[in-house]
Amino acid sequence: MVINQKFIAEKAGVSQKTVSLFFNTPDVLSENTREKVRSVVRQYNYFPNQAARSMRCNSFRRIACVIPQYGARKHLQHPQLITYLDGISSTLSKQGYSLVFEPVYIEMVNDRIEFPDFFETISVDGIIGLCCGWIPPELDQRVNSFGLPVVWLNRAADDPRLACIPIDERSGVRQMVRHLREAGHRRIGWFGPDFSADRKHHSAQERYAALTAELTAAGGVLSLSMFYRNGAEIEGLARTLSSKSGEIDALVCYDSGGRNVLYTTLLREHCTPERVPVLHFASEWELRDYGSYDGFVELPEFRLGELGAEYILARLAGRETAVFLQPPAGEFRLKPLY
Repeated sequence: MVINQKFIAEKAGVSQKTVSLFFNTPDVLSENTREKVRSVVRQYNYFPNQAARSMRCNSFRRIACVIPQYGARKHLQHPQLITYLDGISSTLSKQGYSLVFEPVYIEMVNDRIEFPDFFETISVDGIIGLCCGWIPPELDQRVNSFGLPVVWLNRAADDPRLACIPIDERSGVRQMVRHLREAGHRRIGWFGPDFSADRKHHSAQERYAALTAELTAAGGVLSLSMFYRNGAEIEGLARTLSSKSGEIDALVCYDSGGRNVLYTTLLREHCTPERVPVLHFASEWELRDYGSYDGFVELPEFRLGELGAEYILARLAGRETAVFLQPPAGEFRLKPLY
């Protein structure tokens, strides 16, 4: 028994063209028709021959996700990216596309870049880049050389030719400052990375600038700013903070990593500063592991992944894409929704 699209069509009681549409453009079919085909596909565990389809249509039904990793191989530095990947892959799979993970290793000490095998041949229909820090010009040049639809997530659009979807940092900060003002807090401290030290991610500068602007507009003041460049400096600044806590009545941390090191260091050093709320920014996946909260901005990483996938799919279909380039905003919360 040969199980092919003709066989699936006969069993589902539909035309072979309908089965083809089910795998290529399912949205044009009614839900009732999709379910007829879907049930037969599941019953016979049928998958279309992707290699043959690629040769006929010059379409691979695959999207590459380029992820810069800062260091040599085996040194994954950004576990939070799984949330972006989840949003991307779940959106692509609904349209019959799969996601190909393509790490690029960037050694910033000597500016050495190691490209994966993907960069030797074109085997995908589009490219989604995840920005975790500085993007070397060589990486942009290599990605753009394929002539495929490309979009970068969590990156500032420093080049008007690049399609980028950053996070709307200011909306979440505005909600956070409103909460601080209503709680009577006016002297706010900042605990975050030194974005001026070298090639740092733009979000550190964006959050700091947004906090400064929103506090000024609300009648508050950023009375203490502490910047770190590495883990060792975080611990040193955390100890220093215990002696400066009287200068502030609330503290904002750039991310949950800094917040956790802050608390761990203070506990290890038996430094218990005057009680001040500690607020922070957090990835969606991190929020399940915390026990107590003073407030946090939940970053829309899953939605950002969805938007990136929707942008690429729209480009491939020749549809308007501007709506997908609008930055999604974070939400300020006092406790997780999970």
